[in-house]
Amino acid sequence: MYHGVSTMFDSAQPSQNLSKYTISLTGSQISVATYGIVEFLRRRAVYRGTFAVLGIVVLLFSFASMAGMKFMFASAFGTFSLLFVGPWLLWAATVSGPDFTLVFAAKKAQEERREAEKQFEKSTRPKMP
Repeated sequence: MYHGVSTMFDSAQPSQNLSKYTISLTGSQISVATYGIVEFLRRRAVYRGTFAVLGIVVLLFSFASMAGMKFMFASAFGTFSLLFVGPWLLWAATVSGPDFTLVFAAKKAQEERREAEKQFEKSTRPKMP
């Protein structure tokens, strides 16, 4: 500790992962964006609650729209697309809580890369000089 400021190197003990559940994400662009949104929500409980309420409202409007009620925004976005947005909002609000950790599946990606390299070596294609 230096002048009241601590750094990550000050603690002798490594940080412990206190989450109960780990969710693996792929390396796609949507997964990276989801990770960023979830980490943003993790630090802001008010926004996390807003996401959850908005997810419930979107689902209710989607089901009401399918039942025959007419909403101007539902016709602009499409009822079925809103059926994907509502659950995603609820999911993001849920996994941004303290019991969840989002990680990128590096181990799986390494295994897939090794398998692809082995298949490439076994291929009957002529080798480049």
